[in-house]
Formats: sequence, C-alpha cells, structure tokens
Amino acid sequence: MKRIAILLSLVLALSLAPPTAEATVPEAPEILAQYALIAETTSGRILFAQNEHERAYPASLTKIMTVLLALEAVEDGQIGMDDVVTVTASALEGLHPQGSSIQLRPGDQITVRDLCYAAMVASGNDACNVLGEYLSGNLEAFIDRMNERAAELGCENTRFANACGLDLPDQYTTAYDMYLITMAARKILEFTRIAYTVSYRIEAIEGHPNSVSRDLVTTNHLISQMRTRDYYYSNAKGIKTGHTTQAGYCLVSMAGKNNLETICVVMNSAEDENGRIGSFTDSEKLHEWVFNNFEYRTIVEKGRPMESLPVVMGKDADSVKLVTKEKLDSTVPRRFDPEALTLQIQLFDDVGNRNEEGALIAPVERDDLVFGEIRVSYGDIDYGAIELVADLRIELDAQEQLGNTVKSILGNPWVLRVAALLAAVAVLYVLSAIVHNARRKRAKRTNYRGKRRR
Repeated sequence: MKRIAILLSLVLALSLAPPTAEATVPEAPEILAQYALIAETTSGRILFAQNEHERAYPASLTKIMTVLLALEAVEDGQIGMDDVVTVTASALEGLHPQGSSIQLRPGDQITVRDLCYAAMVASGNDACNVLGEYLSGNLEAFIDRMNERAAELGCENTRFANACGLDLPDQYTTAYDMYLITMAARKILEFTRIAYTVSYRIEAIEGHPNSVSRDLVTTNHLISQMRTRDYYYSNAKGIKTGHTTQAGYCLVSMAGKNNLETICVVMNSAEDENGRIGSFTDSEKLHEWVFNNFEYRTIVEKGRPMESLPVVMGKDADSVKLVTKEKLDSTVPRRFDPEALTLQIQLFDDVGNRNEEGALIAPVERDDLVFGEIRVSYGDIDYGAIELVADLRIELDAQEQLGNTVKSILGNPWVLRVAALLAAVAVLYVLSAIVHNARRKRAKRTNYRGKRRR
C-alpha cells in the first residue's frame, strides 16, 4: 500500500523540546541483581530494564517453563490434572542430593496436579523430572520441547538442558526471555493459582498404596511469612524463586497496587551487607518504584478528530473528518502531561474510491476503511499507533452524480467525435432522403404527363 507520510507532526507542547523519560520519571532504585526487568502487565510496557538480553543461569526459574508445558498439555487434552503418575528411577537419575526436592522415590505415585504444585511451591527438582518424563516419554524429548516452546515465544537467548534448573554450561536464559515465558504462563488460570500458593497439602490417593502425602510451603518469602517475616511484601502475588551458587538469587514476582499489576524479573542477585537476600529486596524496590511513579490511563480518546479528507458527490458534505478508531491506554509517568504528546499523522493515499485529484468519491462508510494512522509518543517513549477512520457516513448525492456523469460524458473527446460522426451520418441520411423523394416525385409527374398525351 502506497502511503503518504504526512503531513504533520502535532507537537502539543509549550516548549520546543519535548519531555524525555528521564525528565518525567525519577531514577530507578539501585539493585544488587546483575540482570533485571520490570513491566506493567496490562500494557506490556517495560518500565525498567538492566542487562535484560544478556545470558544468565536461570536456576529454578526453569520450572516456570516445565509447568507451563504441563498445563498446556492439560489444556490440549493430552494429559489430565488428576492423572496418577508412577515415579521411575530414570526420572530421578542424576539429581543432586542437595538439590531441592519433595523426596520422591521410584514406585511412588502422585498426580499431575500435585507434581505441578510441588514444582512451583516447593521447587521440587524431582517433581519436574517426573513431569517431564511423563509428558514426553523421556527427559531428552521433554527438554527438546522446552527449547521449541521457548523459540515459539520469541526467546532468542534461551536454551534448556534440564527440566529443573540445575546449573549446566548449556542451560541459560535472560531476564527478558523469562518475562516472555512467564507472561505466556500467566494466561493459564491454573498456573496463577499454583504460582500464588503459599502452602499446599499433597494428599495420599485413595486406592493407591504407593501414593505420597506431603506438606509444601512456598520458597517465595515475598508472599509468605511462614518461614521468615523479613521479606513479606503485601502487594506481592507470586511467582517463582531460584538459587544456585552460579546463578545467584533469582526471582520472578508479580505485584498489584493502585490499579497497576507488575511483573518483575531479577537474576544473579546477592546478599547485601546485612545478609538480606537481594532477589526479594530488589523486587520489592522495583515494584514500589513503579507504583509510586506510574499510572495506567487513557492518553488518546476514541473518536478524537485528527484530519479531514475532501469528498465529491457527497450529500450535504464536501469533506469527512478522520478520527481515532479506538482509544489508546497505556502506562505513563504520574507527572505525564497530555498536552506534551507528539502525534505524527500518516495518511494512506490509495484507500477508498478516489478521483484523479485524490478526493474521496461518495458514498463513504463510517469505520469501514482505515484512511491512516497516528503514532503517539511522549518524549522518547513510543506508545504505538491508532488507526484513523471516517467519523460519519456520507451518502451519495444522486443528482450530483447524474450531473457529473453527464459532464463526464460530454467532456470526453471520443464521445464528441462519435456524436459528430453520428450527426454527420444523420444529416447525410436526411439529405439523401430528400433527394430520393424529390426524384420520385419528378418521376411520378413525368409518368403522369406521358399518360395524358396518349
């Protein structure tokens, strides 16, 4: 589609220089994590990021992907949450004896539901391996599926080499990729239910003598005071912790306040000088920074007039207003000034029925065609684009159409030539008829006189 990039940039600012993000938002707090990201979930806007595309060990953040695949398999009908799984020796092979687990043994029986809770709440490495083997037949095939799913989600710097998060040289991800994985997982209601759980009871399964029972307590101290009250954060909702010597302290968390919901990823954090775990303190700082400095609001209203286009053969109208098709909502700084928005308009010159001058030819339908778009920005922040449509229906003026049709016909040189030719033929025909009739009359008179002489 050929487009005319217009036209105008409406800079609705009082000053010549538009505001910058740095000028309208206080600087983010200092954190211990080497890699971090925080975003608002409704708009998906990333509000702070630090080394978010650099590779890092994920530790038990890996379990988010493992449970995501399990729950997607449930949604697809491949397995059921109440399926009873028998633990095999091969699923437990190679697990570090000091790693987190719920102490599963070969022959134990446990449901898929309980395995998902064990993985997310208690961070059970054994539960993850049992899940993976049950889903794909063996762990190698499951790990392949983990990497396929990561690629499908747009993760460009992620590779999994196990299902639970133990450090391996070829097991890595990024803060940004973990954000993508978690945003996909949170779309599944059961995932959020599991990820927000503080404590959970695995009950023995009736009729299965080898089934296990366990009491699980979350490893996420932001949402629980059961193990320590040092990190409890009342606005937090979940989701998953991770820690190994090489990975440092990792955490994906969600929080909500002031009609905002945020997702935060911190990786390779450390303990501060007081021995406090940085993954928890970093996350709370970043969540609170967003809640104190941002809000979610409408920045461009639906139906806002932006431009007009000329219309020909329209009934009672010679132009149509172009308005925003939808409103634009986003997360903006609290000190956001709507008068300082920059609106760049782009009109599409080949949309709709047009005459040679580019004017629209009636009828024009409301909301039927997209005649352009506006791109909205605020300082150096791009908030995206909104489509422009006609604000009302303009009917065809039949009388004007008839007049224009006649003018068009009469104004066509070929039509004039054909008309002149037809006129000439008609004149010749008439003259020929007159001559022919005159000859017939003379012939009749001559015949009459001849008869009288006789």
